[in-house]
Amino acid sequence: EAALAHWRAVVNADPPPTLEHRLHALNNAARLLEIQRRYPEAEAAIRRALEEALDPFTRARVESEAGILQAAQGRPLEALALLSRAEAYFRTTGERPKEARYRHLRTLFRLAAAYLLLETGTPYRPPLLGGLKAPEAERLLWDLLAKIPEEATDRYTALRLDAESLLALLLPPKEARERLRPFLGLANPYLRAQARLGYAEALLREGAYGEALAQTVALPPLLDPGLKAQAKATEVLALLALGEEEAAWQKLVEAKQSGLPEPFRLQLGRAVGRAHPGLAARLPPTPLAPPEALGLHLANPD
Repeated sequence: EAALAHWRAVVNADPPPTLEHRLHALNNAARLLEIQRRYPEAEAAIRRALEEALDPFTRARVESEAGILQAAQGRPLEALALLSRAEAYFRTTGERPKEARYRHLRTLFRLAAAYLLLETGTPYRPPLLGGLKAPEAERLLWDLLAKIPEEATDRYTALRLDAESLLALLLPPKEARERLRPFLGLANPYLRAQARLGYAEALLREGAYGEALAQTVALPPLLDPGLKAQAKATEVLALLALGEEEAAWQKLVEAKQSGLPEPFRLQLGRAVGRAHPGLAARLPPTPLAPPEALGLHLANPD
């Protein structure tokens, strides 16, 4: 919230900042709102940035951000249209080559996330569970990983982890776990937690339910809502697999009453409902299938 307030203050400053600084602030505000799944506000900020972006480099950057926002909301074709324009620009421009290289690779990752949505129906937002089949997304991710430079910078480390985490959902669990293992000791606490949760998801698919649960227990308090949603899904699914249905249900009750944004609660319920449809028997009778019944139950806080 503090970071969001800062960038909003920059946007609304009097006297106004330079156009470049204002667009940078709008872009950052939109990204923070997207992380919190405050989609209408994020889209409004992106629209303003697109309207005001005069130079093609800035416009392509905003289109890339807009594309991943569409993928998070379950709009694959809209995402692909925005991202394909951004990718073409960053791949061919001679402007700011170092920055353009990073933006091109980040946009390739976002294209993979959009194809994951198109091929599996899974929006790019946590919790994300593996065992998926998305050949175009997998092709893009392997190609991307071959191109990411071996630089120990935060943004390239984050990009590599994002790519490996998404690819892990498409790989057999043992291979997924081995590819994520090198990231478990990262110094950055957010990235380390992201890696551990991806590792725990692979453990779940391997049947190592106790170990998966232990990964979540060992995590420090999580502030990011996406990480919280992923951790909650891991806890619930591990407890269900261990025969602890009542404890798992209480975790879902906690999630329903928590401050998790509604899209996370919806996705959590759908993920759990697909894995354990019998859990929907705890709900009032409904014609809805278990994933949607559980998802909407969690999304609506009564």
